[in-house]
Amino acid sequence: MMSEFQENNYISRSVVIEQAEQISENILNTTVYHKYLDSKAKVKENPELWARVMEYRKRNFFLQNCDDDVKQGNIDNMQNEFHDILSNKLVKDYLRRELVLCRFIQKISAKIAEKIEMETDFL
Repeated sequence: MMSEFQENNYISRSVVIEQAEQISENILNTTVYHKYLDSKAKVKENPELWARVMEYRKRNFFLQNCDDDVKQGNIDNMQNEFHDILSNKLVKDYLRRELVLCRFIQKISAKIAEKIEMETDFL
């Protein structure tokens, strides 16, 4: 028995989910993703360095999501505290490639959302 939506020529949610899974599979086969994985593997070869990078990422994430008046001084402090790893070529490559991957995924998400009407004026 067909659902009401299928009778009206709408696409079922399961079809859209399958398409999203295909997009995910396609991302896994991009140069952007493989460069990210390669740089991550190089940093992870040094467990202490990896631990410091993860601590930096964690603290940076929370800092980026706090109030602006608190942010600036703390960003400077973090830059000083993590200067040793932030000047490491492997870490710089990893963080840069992670950012490129994140921006790639953001562009995909924006492309999907651009035609969808949702009320977001309150944001």
